[in-house]
Amino acid sequence: MFPPRSGACAREIDGAHTELLVTEYADRVLVVATQIGKLGTIFHLTRNQSSDFMTLDADGADSLSRCATLIGRRDDDILHACARAIGDGLFALGLEKPVVCALGLRRECGTAAKRAVAMTCVEMASELLGLANERSAHA
Repeated sequence: MFPPRSGACAREIDGAHTELLVTEYADRVLVVATQIGKLGTIFHLTRNQSSDFMTLDADGADSLSRCATLIGRRDDDILHACARAIGDGLFALGLEKPVVCALGLRRECGTAAKRAVAMTCVEMASELLGLANERSAHA
């Protein structure tokens, strides 16, 4: 798949200029959300292999995805949850490829803002990848 399918936009989220990028490669999808002009913390998300049912993650929360921090902050559980929400949202819509997710969010970015970032990323990625269309076609 060359060139890779890609889309970018900018949104105002919780008063902060937020740039979003989604790129689909042959073997994975890259999702970037930044408020600081840098990649920030990079996560790798894979779909849980245990059927279509949600399983409990290490924290005891339901999750469709496994989330590993590759590079960056490991002291922000809400940032980790934001990345996991992006993976869960995309996998719930039928994405089969792993996701590399880079989140460069301000330190003062609160829980509600991180939730809004995750929802915006899922929305943008699902449109670019045609996931919403695939799901409604199968319904």
